[in-house]
Amino acid sequence: MKKVYIKKFAIYASENVMTAKSISEETGIPEDVVREKLGIVSKPVEEKLSLSDLSMKSIEKIVGPADSSLKRLKYIVSAGSDFKDKYVWTLAPSLASKLGVKEALSFDISSQCVGSLVALDMMKSRISSESNFDALISIATKQSHIVNYKDRTGSFMYDFSDGSGAVLISEEKGEYEILQSAFLTDGSFSDVVYAPFGGSFILDKDIWSYKLTVSEEKAWKERMADATLRNFIRVITEATVKSGYDIKDIDYLAFLHTKRSFHREIMDALGIDRSKSIYLEDYGHMQGVDPFISLKLAEEKNLLRPGNLICLVSAGTGWTWGATVILKV
Repeated sequence: MKKVYIKKFAIYASENVMTAKSISEETGIPEDVVREKLGIVSKPVEEKLSLSDLSMKSIEKIVGPADSSLKRLKYIVSAGSDFKDKYVWTLAPSLASKLGVKEALSFDISSQCVGSLVALDMMKSRISSESNFDALISIATKQSHIVNYKDRTGSFMYDFSDGSGAVLISEEKGEYEILQSAFLTDGSFSDVVYAPFGGSFILDKDIWSYKLTVSEEKAWKERMADATLRNFIRVITEATVKSGYDIKDIDYLAFLHTKRSFHREIMDALGIDRSKSIYLEDYGHMQGVDPFISLKLAEEKNLLRPGNLICLVSAGTGWTWGATVILKV
């Protein structure tokens, strides 16, 4: 089977940050709890740039106006936040226009914080079955702006941060070979997190809001506590085995931002040494960008060597858990 690679990737995080102290003042939660339990020392928050602007910030790091990769682009996929520049609007065609690309299929997918891995798997499949083209995946979010910091039921969203990632994938040899992925959706959680604004079945227009809300809080927390650990282990194991490896072969786990205790719990449950992952305490949860932030930090800290096996992991409300295994070239 044809090999497919992450040819290049880049991230962009806003220079403006919200600190643990600021989050404490906003929410009423003690600063030490924000730092130690929620695991947020600081997080990027973007006040000026739109979602499309954020997307371009990372895209321009890997493809410029004269880049030959632009001529090879057949797909441009936006796999980031549904909270976009405009309501009922598709972002990817706007990105294609900004890049001057007129012959690519440009579309958005909506899979929340696991969307980046879903897109990676989709585009790997397309490149495997077709010839001589590249695909560009953009992941951007400004969801810090739709968190209700006064609502304690949504405290697990207090880490939402702003930024973007861009991933160029190709049959041409690149930085990482993309191996196999695994995904699992439990639709019983589908109505737990949403923004009431724009809901076609919401009759009382006075309750419309773009702020995220949480329903079924008690039932959700009780069921999710067991389901999320179990399902993360399942998709990580399945993606690794499908790729021809065992969990013990994983050299680095690029895991999304969660509570500090859960990050430790998942590492211990998998039997992977905690030194083989970086906790994103200075980035918060940047939606589907998280695994790529972790990967970039691992590169910057010289933790990766050719031949290393890396597992990218995320999960999105809905609820879908996902893992993609890649090999350092």
